[in-house]
Amino acid sequence: MNGTIGAVLVLLVATNPALLSWSVGWRERATTAWRRTLLGAVGAATVVLGVVIVGTEAVLDAIDVSPPTFRLAVSVVVGLAGTRAFLATPVSVSSTPSRGDGATIVAVLHLLAPAPVFAAAAGAADAGIGAALIALAMAAVASAVALIAPRGDTTLGPALVRLVGAGAIVVAVVIGLDAARTV
Repeated sequence: MNGTIGAVLVLLVATNPALLSWSVGWRERATTAWRRTLLGAVGAATVVLGVVIVGTEAVLDAIDVSPPTFRLAVSVVVGLAGTRAFLATPVSVSSTPSRGDGATIVAVLHLLAPAPVFAAAAGAADAGIGAALIALAMAAVASAVALIAPRGDTTLGPALVRLVGAGAIVVAVVIGLDAARTV
């Protein structure tokens, strides 16, 4: 899965905005300050992932790992994250609606989990820094929308989380097979 489209797909299934939305929970009376706090959390995580993207080549060179070998590792990490999303029941975290404190922590930890970090680095190693930054921007927008948009049907949320998790498993298998053929 090389190129910009591959980098976008991998990063989107690795971040799983549906799981993020379900984990944080929506409050119908959420204040503007609450939304700003969550958007700030997404922004901070995006900056950290951007640093990961820019520094990937230097880190891989320093530890003497080729991009195909790293892709193999990414396939395992993304596959495990997809399996967790597919099998686990999403749990919402409650927070103070005016501050979003618990939700902010969950959002940052979700976006800086191993799967998004490895996916961002793999995008940089395979498709280049520019394509990885485009993928990161798309994943950040999807995550921000998932966080601040009101949730509708509560039965659809877990199904969407599992659907994206299943997609992550498929993407991980494709990445792993491609990396195994290349290595």
